[in-house]
Amino acid sequence: MHVASGYGTQALIDDPQEIPDTLAPDLPYLGDLTGASVIHLQCHLGTDTIGLKRQGAGRVVGIDLSGESLRRARELAAQCSADIEYVESNVYDARAAVDGEFDVVFSTLGVLCWLPDVTAWAQVVASLLAPGGTFLIRDDHPFFMTIGDDVSAGLRVEQPYFQQAEPMTWEDDSSYVDAP
Repeated sequence: MHVASGYGTQALIDDPQEIPDTLAPDLPYLGDLTGASVIHLQCHLGTDTIGLKRQGAGRVVGIDLSGESLRRARELAAQCSADIEYVESNVYDARAAVDGEFDVVFSTLGVLCWLPDVTAWAQVVASLLAPGGTFLIRDDHPFFMTIGDDVSAGLRVEQPYFQQAEPMTWEDDSSYVDAP
């Protein structure tokens, strides 16, 4: 379903110099990636992962818990001739799922809101990061996810902010990619 929304995949396939719009704002903060080892946590379809490789990174690894997302990411990487290692793993198990340390640990856009334990996640990030390396996170503040969808009467907190004992679930026939 998410692939159908585009995510700029065709532009990545058509133009070997294309960098995803979602990655472009982060490039000034990442600096020169030439030869760097990079791990992209919660990489989803791997579009930003391809962009990181195109910036000259050496070893590039994408981690995601969705086998279907990674299947699509591998297909896209092959179409883009991008040598990327994709690993299916819960982000909390990433340290055990990959070898080595990384010059850059990268995670952006829509990752924090899904984490039941940010402290444990940060410990994983630290365990993956090589000494002197760079960690880049860019995301909405998790409080943003507490605001209800109907803002016609103003902003209302409708979802819990603090960690819940049980995961929250929604049953819906649509996805955020279907939203206007």
